[in-house]
Amino acid sequence: MEFVKLKRQRAFLGRNAAPSVLRYVSGPVVFLAALLGLEVNSVAYAAAPVLFWQSDPIEPGQTALFAGADLGGDTTIEFRQLVNDPAQTSSGAYTAGVVRQTSDTMVKADVPADFTKGVYAFALHSRNGTVEGRLNAPDLYWTQGDVGQSATAGGWLRFVGRNISSNKQARLTLETSDGKPVRQLSPTSATLWEAEFAVPKDLTPKQYNFKLWNGHGDASAQAVGTLEIIASPSQATAVLDLRSFGAKGDGKTDDLPAFVAALGKIEAQGGGTLFVPRGTYLVSSTIKLPPNTHLLGEERDLTVLILQDQEQPPEVFIQGRTDFSIENLTILALNHWHLISAGFSTEANEIASNVKIDNIVVRASFYRRYIKPEKVQERYLKSISVPGNGPDAIRLHGRNLSVTNSDIQSSVRSLIIIESSDVLVRGNRLLNGRRGWYSVSNSERVIFENNDIVGADLQASGGGINSLFSVKKLKSSRNILFKDNRSSFHNGADGEAMTSDGPEGCYFGPIATQAGSDEAVVIDPSFNAACTSGGLIITGGRGMGQYAVITAINGTTLKLDRPMRVTSDVTTVGTVTPMQENYLLVGNSANDAGLALQAFGASVNTVMSDNKSVRTGGFSIWSGPYQGPVQANIYAQILNNEIVGGYISSLTDYEGATGLIRLTAVPAPKFYYPMIRGIAIRGNRLSGNASITVNGRAIRVPTITDIVIENNVISKTKLGIEIQSSASGVIVGHNDFSDIRGAPVVNHSKPGAP
Repeated sequence: MEFVKLKRQRAFLGRNAAPSVLRYVSGPVVFLAALLGLEVNSVAYAAAPVLFWQSDPIEPGQTALFAGADLGGDTTIEFRQLVNDPAQTSSGAYTAGVVRQTSDTMVKADVPADFTKGVYAFALHSRNGTVEGRLNAPDLYWTQGDVGQSATAGGWLRFVGRNISSNKQARLTLETSDGKPVRQLSPTSATLWEAEFAVPKDLTPKQYNFKLWNGHGDASAQAVGTLEIIASPSQATAVLDLRSFGAKGDGKTDDLPAFVAALGKIEAQGGGTLFVPRGTYLVSSTIKLPPNTHLLGEERDLTVLILQDQEQPPEVFIQGRTDFSIENLTILALNHWHLISAGFSTEANEIASNVKIDNIVVRASFYRRYIKPEKVQERYLKSISVPGNGPDAIRLHGRNLSVTNSDIQSSVRSLIIIESSDVLVRGNRLLNGRRGWYSVSNSERVIFENNDIVGADLQASGGGINSLFSVKKLKSSRNILFKDNRSSFHNGADGEAMTSDGPEGCYFGPIATQAGSDEAVVIDPSFNAACTSGGLIITGGRGMGQYAVITAINGTTLKLDRPMRVTSDVTTVGTVTPMQENYLLVGNSANDAGLALQAFGASVNTVMSDNKSVRTGGFSIWSGPYQGPVQANIYAQILNNEIVGGYISSLTDYEGATGLIRLTAVPAPKFYYPMIRGIAIRGNRLSGNASITVNGRAIRVPTITDIVIENNVISKTKLGIEIQSSASGVIVGHNDFSDIRGAPVVNHSKPGAP
């Protein structure tokens, strides 16, 4: 990698070249021109076209976006509809598509209107060659099983991504390593975004190749990979009854000694189940669960654990280390701090793995009873004095974690999960207290679905899956399925029902990359290697639109989780910030909140689809300098959502009726590149003071580029679609308007792409 040469070129140009030299030009020629004192604005770069991203799912007649490098120059595109048979290979002629706009970094083209729904092969021809691909084929983000990255025989497997099941006929084929079919499975449930399969109990534990077909397309339109089926983990068979160790369960006697004795015996024998029969168990301090412990109540309404009310409660009520479960019981607390915690203990170096919390109730409030106002204020001030605020009903840090079928109420925050992987949060009711919210931070492979999230206090906020909190220095959240959740009454702070906040960051400037290399070099010797960020996005120049998660930082070298596709030149600049990648926010509903869904900060490949907003600020994509350098927001799709009643946003910091589907870019000094780029807003239904706005808040250069707004239905508002002059490369078409008091469309955007 010629990083040294690139460093020298950049250093020279950074000191001597005019701004126009640094915009969309190629390295060697520009460097020579600079040495000769010449000014160059653009140079052809002879390289084969490369695609970074494409917008799908998509239907016939709609406009697809194709992001990449070297796509311009007499650009044409052809499409072919594939046969719907995974055993065949399609043939036949291609049909020419209509190219609507083109540049070296983005092409917008219409899928032929006479096609039917399905998978489409495409061939995009530019001056330097051809790049081929598929639209609507499965784009698999990750797989997750009942034991994390693996599944057990008799367990379940989940496939998550785009176009996973297109017509409820998805099919999973398991094969041996040499390609021989072993088993073909149909999903137990499936949507466009995910499919779950039951693993047969008689399936031999081993590694399998798989092919996932979504119901459309031919043999080439399948996701392929490997997965592992393992035998069910052995369970400790010993069952101890807490009453056998002297527990009274009368709500008066301190039963902590019985818990200590019983759990000590379980630890000595290497694990087991502690059965807590019906009763009310008063406990004065921390219950410490050793590894391989199953804390099991008789029924959650019959087995009740009460944390003894005291002025100085323990930091944690139930402290787990790793490999434990809590089921079928209720926890009650007045004055309290954290109630269930795992992965934060200083007693052991291991992270918490294989944690299961199921079918429990938590009722915790240090404002309960006839508490005096000064005591309310004292406890409130204490709760907001810690970073991030607290306390938490449940807080976890580890891998293979599940919180299911539970009803959780806390004085402040209901659920906090930090830096974890393979997480399942399903079927819960989460009630947040004063200034309380839920949070999943810096985690990956998270399924968060079918939960009720409620503001149980008039100051309760919402929450989100974000990159806010970390125990390490690299911050990124990725591979998130946020599905079928119901959020309501988030009145405190910004009141966001779900946001992907990730503040801070440590760098914007020249970056050197090499095609095929999983390293990038920051071209700035003053770069702080103690950077607390986890994503690289190329925001301008050659390679614009490339991105990667940073896995390590060594001096000025960034180690990446994937190889770069394009070699940089002296024009290449990027940002190093926290990053969120592959968020699927689908099928959710939110009412009475500041916002329903928001991609806030550096986000890549976000989908908001089939959600409903009632009396909220709607759906937002935001980019700007968020407590650090600019955080770019690229490659997002806002599809088939519904907004009813936009006026409630006037009760928060968000202005009502200024766009309840909104793209907002807040410019930063000396940042002359797109901040929001590659967005499809399609098929949404807006009614009652709701509109679509694109607002870059800049005058000199476009901060929002390459947007498609089509097939939306907008009614009963004063303005349908507003696009400000800070946007460029915007296509608006095939939208339906009714009962609009003002103009249906106000479009001040600049033509083409920058």
